[in-house]
This record gives sequence, C-alpha cells and structure tokens, in this order.
Amino acid sequence: MPPAARLRLRRSLRSDPPDAAALKCPVGSLQVGRFAKPSRTEWHSVLQGLGNPWFRLLRHEVEALVTAKSGKAGLDKKKLQKELADLNKEARKIKIRLKAIERRQAELTKELDG
Repeated sequence: MPPAARLRLRRSLRSDPPDAAALKCPVGSLQVGRFAKPSRTEWHSVLQGLGNPWFRLLRHEVEALVTAKSGKAGLDKKKLQKELADLNKEARKIKIRLKAIERRQAELTKELDG
C-alpha cells in the first residue's frame, strides 16, 4: 500500500477527541493514538480477508521505524530471519508428527505379526 493511501486509511479510521494529545503516549519512536472502531460495513466489505486493520497499521509503523533505524537491508534481514524461524518451527512439528506415525506403524506391524 502506498504511503499516501496508508495515511488516508489511518486518518479515516482515527478519531481525534479534543484531548487527543493527552491520550497519546510515546512508545520508542512510535506514537500510539486513539482510534475509532470501524463500522460493521467497513469490517465486512472493505477489510474482509485483509486481516485486522489495527495490526496492519501497527505493522506498517514498526516496519517504517525499523527501516529508519537500520535501513531497508535491516528490515529485509529481519523478515528473512522471521520466515526462517517459522519454517524451523513447522519442521519441528512435522518431525514430531512423523515420529508418532512411525510409532503407531510399528505397533500395528507388531500386532499383525504377533
């Protein structure tokens, strides 16, 4: 999503009460503000299948912060590390499942032979 479109989406979802400055609290370099809850129509038609809009906005802000601090290469490296960690986790789960299948297979073979 281009930055201008992301900014428009963010502005359309945010509500600015009179004391908005008092509600904002800094978290590192990010500013966490108060957002209005999207209507049911927005949830089901515009944002359907795209994930939680609040997490998407936060992810974009964090990515912008990481890019500002460590550059585009740093962001790409972090994304690759995350993907590798996810693949390793999935491989461990598959190995555990395979061991359970092999155990059951051995039990059935032993029962058939015995």
